[in-house]
Amino acid sequence: MKIIHTTEQIDYAWGGLTYSVPRLCLELQSAGHEPYLAVLSDLPEPVPFAFVRRFIRSRVPGSRQMGASPGMLDWMLRQVRTGTVSAMHVHGMWRMPNVYPCRIGKQFGIPVVFAPRGSLGPAAFAGGSRFKHVFWPTMQKPAMRQATCFHATAHSEAEEIRSHGFVQPIAIIPNGIDIPAVLPKVDKVPRTALCLGRIHPKKAIDVLLKAWKHVERTDDSWHLRIVGPDDGGHLPGLQALASELGLTRVRFEGPLDGEDRLRAYAQASLFVMPTWNENFGLTVAESLAARTPALVSKGAPWSALDRERCGWWIDCGVESFEAGLTRAIACSDDELAAMGERGRAWISAEFGWSAVASQAEALYEWLVEGQPESRRPAWVIPGTGR
Repeated sequence: MKIIHTTEQIDYAWGGLTYSVPRLCLELQSAGHEPYLAVLSDLPEPVPFAFVRRFIRSRVPGSRQMGASPGMLDWMLRQVRTGTVSAMHVHGMWRMPNVYPCRIGKQFGIPVVFAPRGSLGPAAFAGGSRFKHVFWPTMQKPAMRQATCFHATAHSEAEEIRSHGFVQPIAIIPNGIDIPAVLPKVDKVPRTALCLGRIHPKKAIDVLLKAWKHVERTDDSWHLRIVGPDDGGHLPGLQALASELGLTRVRFEGPLDGEDRLRAYAQASLFVMPTWNENFGLTVAESLAARTPALVSKGAPWSALDRERCGWWIDCGVESFEAGLTRAIACSDDELAAMGERGRAWISAEFGWSAVASQAEALYEWLVEGQPESRRPAWVIPGTGR
């Protein structure tokens, strides 16, 4: 099958869909399909994969802000008119690459899968610029109504999709994870808690810092690393907060890639994710794959941490994180290591890329066949009518 994927950009430093979408395409390609990934980019950097197609944004100020790209639109139309495109898969929201496929699919009768990728969550949707509040009713919502099917990475995201009135079927397909080779754990003090991800208000890092003050008062053997790119200039405010709280064992670092990123997971004794809203939370899966247990807020869909005995799933609040951190740091190194081993086994079994790509492949086939109820995959929630 020839599948066209679209998203605004790809940058591994930002994680999330900018990692998982190219990785899904790569796995589909390995399975014998013909994926393409259309993205916006005005920079002449090398294309990371042969299936990536880059397009320049419009130079017109208003259109540029919307991510309009006449070149991308023309390319999609030419591909579709060949009659060889089986389906289109949209990843993310708020730019024209997240609108074009829906319009084209409706016009030419091609199935379109729409993955909001967390953008419909309360915190992500309510926040943002005036631009979003204009773009939603005029461009984004009408386009999403034309989609054939939605793709959610967890049942909680499916509920968010329904809360906005969309009635199409919803496929629950998690993000995949590359299972790295086992790196040795560093057997030395201080023990380290790692928070890795972009610096953004929805990540609730301020909650973590306020809770960490309790750790510094009660235990002098733990340090906190906050690692990731500054999204929108929020880092200075968090650094100022850490200073106001008198924290002395907190270190802010820039983004990490490749082996450095894997090493950060492996060297940590605990991974921490305080967040108000996540559609998946790829870094949680990455930490568990590296044998590091996780303490995650209920803004991310990781309730199975408790069931699998590889971490804790708690409310997103200062008191909750104080209690969660207290419980975690009371564990011995052996207890944390055992939790990490269980986490790696679980992630390897359920979130490997081969299994995830097989689900996507089955979804496309079902949509191309016209969505026969008798062949609906078990992980696709039926539509509720139009």
